[in-house]
Amino acid sequence: MRFQEGNIFNDRNLATKSSGMKKYVIAFAAAVAFVLGILAFNFTLHQDPTETRKVTSQPAASEGKEAGVQKEIPPMENVTPQKINARAMEEAAKKAAEQELSELRKKAEQGNAIAQNNLGSRYEHGRGIRQSDTEAINWYRKAAEQGNAEAQVNLGDMYAAGRGVPQNDAESFYWYRNLADQGDVTSQYNLGYMYLTGRGVPQNDAEAVNWFRKAADQGDATAQNNLGYMYETGRGVPRSDTEAVNWYRKAAEQGNAAARQNLANIYETGRGVPQSDAGAAN
Repeated sequence: MRFQEGNIFNDRNLATKSSGMKKYVIAFAAAVAFVLGILAFNFTLHQDPTETRKVTSQPAASEGKEAGVQKEIPPMENVTPQKINARAMEEAAKKAAEQELSELRKKAEQGNAIAQNNLGSRYEHGRGIRQSDTEAINWYRKAAEQGNAEAQVNLGDMYAAGRGVPQNDAESFYWYRNLADQGDVTSQYNLGYMYLTGRGVPQNDAEAVNWFRKAADQGDATAQNNLGYMYETGRGVPRSDTEAVNWYRKAAEQGNAAARQNLANIYETGRGVPQSDAGAAN
């Protein structure tokens, strides 16, 4: 029997081809897997990172908002401890003012004359309360009728100016007179001026001098200047340049501008004092 080299050769070639095919298939599969792996890796790397955030930040369907719309977080207010303290102090001050006004009103309603006058002043000037001349008059009158001196002056001023009531010089004079008799210097000056001008009373120079003198003796500079004028012009008193200079000087020493001018005029003409240009200049 012969050795069949050819057959054996052929078989070996087939075996070699079969083995080579298997290796080719395995290598091809590995190459495909490698390529697919590279593509998958690249896809992951190039995926828009915002897509993930958008999905995770989508509002719940129950919130009724469109999918994919990001929520906007409002910026936080820049609140500092100083702002908090300032705000707290403002609130505390407001509450304290409201409490003070409440207590003032309670005392006024209970008949306290000082509280009534102060409440009237609050209404007149609108301090911590809505301004009202009518309410000011109401509370001033209550206090004035109890003899409160400040309220009587305030009420007289309101009548003189016609605030909260029809302007009435006679009523104003009435309240000023009550207080002037008690020694109130402002009311004494007011009476002198009303007598001088005939407001609320018949014009009377002698009475004007009387009340100006009372106020001037208490150091009121305006009353001193007016009294000097009365002496210089001889209204209500015998004319006297000497007395005029005396009262002008008292007022001028307190800084009264009108008195300084009146005194300068007298020095310039030499009436009641030796003529002096220097004195007139001063």
